[in-house]
Amino acid sequence: MPYQGKQPKESAKIAAYVLHHEFGASQKAIAEVFTSSQSTISQWIKEAEYKKQIGVLENDLAQARKMVEDLSKKLRLESKIL
Repeated sequence: MPYQGKQPKESAKIAAYVLHHEFGASQKAIAEVFTSSQSTISQWIKEAEYKKQIGVLENDLAQARKMVEDLSKKLRLESKIL
């Protein structure tokens, strides 16, 4: 049964990722629900995976910057980035 909602494309990509990784749905089944091709769903899932990786990296960088900020004060260093 095709999905009839008018979900924004970005939300649909994330939903496809969740359906595939957290619920074990096949890309073919997800494609049928979203009335898309399996290759489109595959690309959506890859894009969501990249976004997830970038988000984790951004969090790690924020934590590292905080730690470096504290250390730089102790070492009396200044950032060379303007």
